[in-house]
Formats: sequence, C-alpha cells, structure tokens
Amino acid sequence: MSQFAARVERIRDVKHHPNADRLDIAIVGDYHCIVGRDCMSAGDLCIYIPESAIVPDDLARRLGVEGKLAGNQKNRVKATRLRGELSQGLVLHLPDQRYDGKTVRVGDDMTEALGLTQYRPPVPVHMGGEVKPRFDHTWVYDIEDRKRYPDLIELGEPVILTEKLHGTWCIMGYHPDAGIPIVSSKGFAGKGLVFDIESGKNKHNLYVGIYQMYRERLGLLVDKITHDLQSNGADTTEKGVYLLGEIIGPRVQDLGYGQSAPAFRAFDIAIGRGRSGIDYLPWDRMREVCRSVDIQTVPELARGPYSLDLVNTHVDGRSTIDEAPDQHIREGLVIRLERDREPTDDGGTYRGRIILKAVSERYLTRKSGTEYD
Repeated sequence: MSQFAARVERIRDVKHHPNADRLDIAIVGDYHCIVGRDCMSAGDLCIYIPESAIVPDDLARRLGVEGKLAGNQKNRVKATRLRGELSQGLVLHLPDQRYDGKTVRVGDDMTEALGLTQYRPPVPVHMGGEVKPRFDHTWVYDIEDRKRYPDLIELGEPVILTEKLHGTWCIMGYHPDAGIPIVSSKGFAGKGLVFDIESGKNKHNLYVGIYQMYRERLGLLVDKITHDLQSNGADTTEKGVYLLGEIIGPRVQDLGYGQSAPAFRAFDIAIGRGRSGIDYLPWDRMREVCRSVDIQTVPELARGPYSLDLVNTHVDGRSTIDEAPDQHIREGLVIRLERDREPTDDGGTYRGRIILKAVSERYLTRKSGTEYD
C-alpha cells in the first residue's frame, strides 16, 4: 500500500512556530514541516519530500538544509524536533504551480525529477540469504501513514487499533502450485523472491528459522482455513494461504521487547494468489484462527468510533508486549475498519479494505534506531 514518492501536494494550513519568530509550520496532509516565516500560505502547491529520502546537494542548497539533515552524509530526511516542534519531511514550495518550467498538478510523482532516492540500511547477514523467484506468490505489502491520508477514514467509523511492533515483516504460507513453502521478508517479497528453505546458506537465516519453529502450527492453520473455504463451496485449487506478521526479539531491531529469542506475532492472514489477487481475513476471524493453533497475534489496543482523540490516546506510551521492559516505547498503532467498506450503488467510492498506521513521535525521534525491512 505504501510507496516511497515525493508528490505534488496542496498545503492544508500554515501556522506560526510557537517558539521561533522566523519559522512557520506548514501542514501537508497531516505532516507538520518546519519552514521559513511567511514564505508559504494555505492552498499553495508544494512537493512533499518524505522521510528516508536522500536529497541531492543542489536540492539541499535550494531548500536551505545543506549539511543539516540526518545520516553520515547529512543528506537523509528524518523526523526531528526544531525548537520543540516535530518536523516530518521537507517542503519545496511551488508558488507558480510549475517545476523546471513545466506545469504540475496535485498527485504528480516528482521523485525522479528531484533526483531523490530512498535510504535503505544495510541488511544484517542473518536477515539476508539465498532466494528463489516466486513472482506470483508474493506481493508488495505496506501500510500508509494516517498523516498522508488524514481524511480517508471518516470520523465515527468503527475501527480497531492494534499495536505496531518494531520488528521485521515476515510472510509464511503455502500455495497449491508453488512447489515450495513461501517464506520471505518485506524487501524480498516485494521483488517476487522467497527464501530457499533447503539451502545450507540459509541455515542461520532469521526468517527460515521462524518458519521451522512455526511449521507445524502453520500447517494446521492452512488446513483449517482451506477446510473452511471448501465447506463454503469455494474452489481452493488457486488459493494460497499466507500468514503475515512481525518477528521481534534480539538481533532484529533496536527494540527487543524483552524476548530471549526471536518470536513471531501475526497481524494478517491472506488468501489468494499473490499478485493476482489477495483477500484478507477480518481481524476477529484472523485472531480466532491463530489462537486455535497457538499462534500469538499483535496486541489489540482499543475499539471504537474513529477520532483523532482515540488515535492520540493510544499512539504513544509503552509497549503492551508482556515481556517488554519499562523503557520500551510503543512504535505506534495500526488502524483498521471493523468491516471493509461496501461498493456504492453507482460503483463510485468502493475502497474495500482500509488500513492505516499512526507512528509515535517519541519513536520517530529516538536516537540510534534501526529500520531494517
């Protein structure tokens, strides 16, 4: 769902920085970005440059941030606090609605035009490995930030909030014609690649190790869902069953959640054929199936009518993982509709499953954090 891109956006609002006479806060989507005083107005066009962007030197000079960004080269966009206020991303103002002599429109992807690339941290050896192509049995999975689409979920819609864990994304599953179990990471799955579980080079691979640990329970889960589908008259010859979740624990990320060894927490069960079409089980059904085969899920934090108050109440704080020591901050939360939206009578606004994330400001601005895929 999420895609790295610098897009043309319209500035929603501009406010004076409460602690700096020469600074304003430009609001794009719901991202707050620190800019110079009185240089932008609500309604203006801009290019929003997201976190993790590597900014070329000439663009950094144009934006006035040369040598002021994150990373060893001081050229990486990262959330930070300036005079006590969060700044998340950069804003390139387009006062005449043009860039490089060409008219631009809201939604235009300007990533290539700006010479931006996305920062990807080096992957530790135990998180890489020998892979095989299985292009039709994996897909790109990510969740957009609520701040990018602040109006996507309507106020009052029933939602479920779950804790977003700071681990590494993992998929495990089977498809009738895949020939091998599907085991992959976010980065490899997005490229149509899966780990070769029989390769000696993957003996110490983190994802293969989790698969071996959960293999029997995963088999029971797949059998249960396949049986349920067949009982309802579904043709399962083209339907794989995939368990998606987060691996947490030591040597995964900078937050270990008090685990003595890597552990898995499920957040989705997908049914279908990878890139050809996937359906997800509703949260309550997914959790019920996982519990029946002794697979833990990510913690549920709250339910209720959607509002910013509900989100803000639960986005910060400590992790609810039982083994987490007191100092472990919460990464944030995932927001799901209790029920997928149905198509409208005119076929207009059907958006099916809607799922967004909200990230803790404390997590975003922590020091020495890791962000491996």
